[in-house]
Amino acid sequence: MVSRKLLQSLLLLVFLAAGINGYVYSCEEVKYRLINSNIVRNTSSACIFTEEGFKNWDQLKRIEFASYSIRWAS
Repeated sequence: MVSRKLLQSLLLLVFLAAGINGYVYSCEEVKYRLINSNIVRNTSSACIFTEEGFKNWDQLKRIEFASYSIRWAS
């Protein structure tokens, strides 16, 4: 039997995944994919591409970028 906490976590994941409207790439990766350049080093910035019709710009203001992960600002 699935525990209640696991079920809640899975439901939360499904609802959050339905709200994701974009992709995040490092700027170096964008250069690599668009102009076939070499990825030389880690980057200190990220490029965010949203899907058409994305309107939740306040959500993007809360994103913080780190070289090892992307996390929401508190």
